[in-house]
Amino acid sequence: MKMSPSPSHGPFYHTIRGRLMLLAFAAIAPLLLFVAFNILANVERSRTDALRDTLALARTVAARIDDHVQNTDSLLLAVRAMVGSDLDAGEANDTELRALQAGLPDYFRSISVLTPDGRMLNSSTVSREEREQLNYADRGYFREALAQRGLAFDEPVISRTSGKWVIIAARPLLSADGSIRAVVSMSTLMERFQALLTPEGLPPGSLMTVLSQQGAVLARSIDPEKWVGKNLAKNPHFQRALTEREFSAETVASDGVTRMAAYTTAGRVPWVVYVGIPSSVAQNSAQADLARLSALALVVLAAAGALAYLLARSLSRPIEAVAA
Repeated sequence: MKMSPSPSHGPFYHTIRGRLMLLAFAAIAPLLLFVAFNILANVERSRTDALRDTLALARTVAARIDDHVQNTDSLLLAVRAMVGSDLDAGEANDTELRALQAGLPDYFRSISVLTPDGRMLNSSTVSREEREQLNYADRGYFREALAQRGLAFDEPVISRTSGKWVIIAARPLLSADGSIRAVVSMSTLMERFQALLTPEGLPPGSLMTVLSQQGAVLARSIDPEKWVGKNLAKNPHFQRALTEREFSAETVASDGVTRMAAYTTAGRVPWVVYVGIPSSVAQNSAQADLARLSALALVVLAAAGALAYLLARSLSRPIEAVAA
């Protein structure tokens, strides 16, 4: 007579013990899936929070830039009104310009009045003898002020009088018939924009940069002396910022570091502000939570396996004995 195979023979998952253990693991599978879902959700939430925080900081820096531009424009309008009544009052206008600059913060370096052909008519810093050798018709801000007939800014340049990096704003002075009588200009030390990049509470390795519409670096929080004046116009993220005006994403910065980055554009001038936090630092909390949840999942899985094995063994032994 042919005997039926014992329930304890054959592949483990075909035995009573094996099937009881599979049933136990099936019972805890939803818990493990829930833990895995929370791990992934926590990582994504950390990433979203980091991008949101960097964008908020980029907007704060852009607002500071707008405030400075507004102050500069107000000063240019005041200078225009001051000298517009009498452009021929040479020394008197110089005296008024010097008095005005004396009351301004140190980062405002020079106030000038230029003729439509680029000669310096009045200045708060340059002597009349020095003006004879100077002409500003080739400067970008001067040409743009003539062309746009409004507020104009140049790329960062090294001042011909101080030898320091400055950025210059200008406005034309118009006559009643609309012709240009002069151009008033004011320079700001690039150090001023450097001071706007205050990384309050940002972790080490975070980077803040301000770029002009042409891609020139106006200020940078890390190694500014090596970067100010460099052109990053070919950077694809900068090009995207010019098109979209604002976005956030995980990107590789110009220094090769992967960061949670945000780009936004100032309102008064088309300058791009970049803020980036190293991805490894930004997701530290998420990685710590991931480690904790993973450890918890392993403990639960090990405990469930041990319990399932003990229960399966205790339940299967009597059945296997009866079957034998």
